[in-house]
Amino acid sequence: MTDNYAMPASSLKDENIDPQGVLDFIDKLKEKNILLHSFIMARNGNIVCRLNAYPYSSDYRHVINSCTKTFNSLAVGIVYDQGLISLDDKVSDYIKNPNAEKNGLKDLTIRHLLTMSVGHDHEPPLDTDKPWAERLFDKPLTYPSGSLYFYNNLASHTLSTIVKIVSGKTSEELLKERFFDKCGIRDYYWIKDPYGIPFGAAGIFIKGEDMLKMGQLFLNKGELNGIRVVSEEYIELATAKQMETAPAYNPLKTESIQGYGFQLWHSTHNAYRASGLFGQVCLVIPDKNVTAVFNSSTSGSQPLLDTFFDTIYPAIDREGQHPANIEEIIKEKMKILDTEPVSGNAIGFYEEQISGKKLKKDDSDDYLILDFKDDSCLLTFTKGKEFKVLLGHNRFKESKTDFDDYYRSINFYKICPKPENVEGPLTYGSYAWISNSHLKIRILTKDDAPYVNLDLYFDDKSVDVSLQIDYIVENSDYKRKYKYRMC
Repeated sequence: MTDNYAMPASSLKDENIDPQGVLDFIDKLKEKNILLHSFIMARNGNIVCRLNAYPYSSDYRHVINSCTKTFNSLAVGIVYDQGLISLDDKVSDYIKNPNAEKNGLKDLTIRHLLTMSVGHDHEPPLDTDKPWAERLFDKPLTYPSGSLYFYNNLASHTLSTIVKIVSGKTSEELLKERFFDKCGIRDYYWIKDPYGIPFGAAGIFIKGEDMLKMGQLFLNKGELNGIRVVSEEYIELATAKQMETAPAYNPLKTESIQGYGFQLWHSTHNAYRASGLFGQVCLVIPDKNVTAVFNSSTSGSQPLLDTFFDTIYPAIDREGQHPANIEEIIKEKMKILDTEPVSGNAIGFYEEQISGKKLKKDDSDDYLILDFKDDSCLLTFTKGKEFKVLLGHNRFKESKTDFDDYYRSINFYKICPKPENVEGPLTYGSYAWISNSHLKIRILTKDDAPYVNLDLYFDDKSVDVSLQIDYIVENSDYKRKYKYRMC
């Protein structure tokens, strides 16, 4: 046993996987315009494949969104093993809200929370007026608890709250003590609600290779590197089909209709998975002794899993050609999935005129500065505070910034900011003049899914700024228009 557990490496050949499946996987992702950030796969406990699309990497922390629920389920398993809860305990015994009885939730149990069968047909809103777990009781039931599956983020967060109540420790503290520290998982963070409870539904940022350890923990029935984290009994319950999900989804969503366990989805091919928004997945295939993690910016699990099951899955236990330089061949092939900077060859008529000058935002004290020098530009803008991002001309420039705090301030994370002691991620920016008065900018961070695109249209007195935060998901894009004046 070691305090710095690292999953050992092997090869596709030694684990009997045809590398052509990996090459086909990359080609299919490109063909379908699926923006994979990174992919890491293990067989028989050995890492056999790593795919990284520039600038992302499985050894750099990444948002995992609702895969957080599965980590949180492990914390529930720990307090269950300790005898601190029963799965059929009533939630109202832990979370006090007089609306529980009035709205039909008096008999809601921990099991119902784990299986997304609260009985609501939509979630109560989150706010800062009261602890979030109490909000669960403020909406009347539509169906009897336990009767139907309906995805409910607040149910997951209520589990996180109960863990803290019964153990005196947060889910993060329990997992750090029982799992993370013992298995070398250190570069991560977990956002908290306004009351200091780790958000049980989303909000962990962690390396792909460390999320793979979670998949391996489930595959090994609660044990990793000789360390028992959670009981085999709880793992069996968590991975079993506890609820049917087919009534809640379109039949064409084949990966969504396979059923649900304890904060885990069932998949085709007798697999199961943790699944997060915009294509964050930890997949476990017991029949093949395989675990895999995907980080991406796409429309969800379905396109990723369809592609995986069409290409890599059939290559498992299939004879194939294994050239001595296959790793270099795969790495070269992966370049087709690299994130592209903006590009344009126009001459910026306004570049010299505006360089280093403040552009004042209408009806606000906020401003924008574009400081051009050689083939780079330092972008400075404000939204309550100042943000700086380095941009490369027709190429990405890397800088370490807190730019992620900017786009968090306009989405869900504005009420769940990252911890103050966490450094901002590596940020990549590019710019190009599309015409002599149209400047285009693209910014992304190495640990998250969105792509921030800015279009700036100049005249002699002002600039119109079109901002789009693009998640490559219909109805999930953020768009705003602003006008700045030349001072």
